Amino acid sequence: MSHMDGKIEFDFRTHDTEAAVEHLRQSYGRLSVRGAVDYGVSVSGDRCFSLGTLLLGGDLAINGIVDGFTVVVGPDRYRWQVDEDRGNLGQGPVLFHPNVPLGVYVDRAQVSVVRFDPRELERLARRAFDNPHLHLGFDGSRPISRRRGERWSPLLRSIASQRDEIVHNDLLRASAYRQLAVATLGIFRFERTTPRRSVTSRGAAVAYRAAIAFIEENAALPITVEDVAAAAGVSSVRLGQIFMQHASPPESPRACIRRIRLGAARRDISRWEPDEFTLGDVAARWGFTQQGLVRQYRRAFGVDLRDCGGEVATAKATGQAPTAIALASRPLAPAARNSVVEGDSPNRSA
Repeated sequence: MSHMDGKIEFDFRTHDTEAAVEHLRQSYGRLSVRGAVDYGVSVSGDRCFSLGTLLLGGDLAINGIVDGFTVVVGPDRYRWQVDEDRGNLGQGPVLFHPNVPLGVYVDRAQVSVVRFDPRELERLARRAFDNPHLHLGFDGSRPISRRRGERWSPLLRSIASQRDEIVHNDLLRASAYRQLAVATLGIFRFERTTPRRSVTSRGAAVAYRAAIAFIEENAALPITVEDVAAAAGVSSVRLGQIFMQHASPPESPRACIRRIRLGAARRDISRWEPDEFTLGDVAARWGFTQQGLVRQYRRAFGVDLRDCGGEVATAKATGQAPTAIALASRPLAPAARNSVVEGDSPNRSA
């Protein structure tokens, strides 16, 4: 098990029941196991959340309580019970609540598990709904609807595919945490009763400018939409509405963060020097996977960074900047002129 500056990364495999129980308790809560065990787990994350793949072999019964909000997705061979409610993962993901007794019955299955620290998830919900006194709670363990439940697996697969990069990149990990946390608040029935505060038109313009300034100043840090909303003095829900009203063209706060980071990556690439940094270095600095940066860059600027590979190698030998890298300074592609802004400051509409 590795804990690197608050990051968590470990792989564990055992056929010993006692070792499996001890590991489950360390990772998820006060749980007990009955049955012959073939147990394997691979987990990564940080103090806010963890993303894991569990192999539960044999005919097992697991009982007890978890210590964090825990979402599990997998096959119908994984059956669960919480209070009087029963189901299986073939029907959709299940949400286990902290300190609520649960039962799991599984006949060899591999499942994906996302665990949220209750205090961190509550803090995010308070920011999202602009309610500093909100007490986090969910009504039941099932998604609000089957259709909403179906949103979870594609999101989880997308994030899990970047796991190796996420665990070592604070920006990517913060983004993954927020996506999963917000999805949880939307997929499962979240209890919230406090009304949102109203914001005047003038106040909305001020909040928008404050949000833009905060993003520009902190783009290299693992900020989330909730951090931006807190800096602007509004809820993240209201912030999204403000951005759609004041951004030109309309965009979400998350898209704005990505746009500003992409512009910063473009400036780094335009200043490329032999042996100074790699494309992967630029991607990691601004919160992209290398594949994601290539895709976003091509969409925004009409330049395919994958074409730079051979020219970068030649440039290292000759000391001359590669042609494709130099293209990073050219005018935006027509389709992207309104989506990614050149220079240090984005277009603003207040």
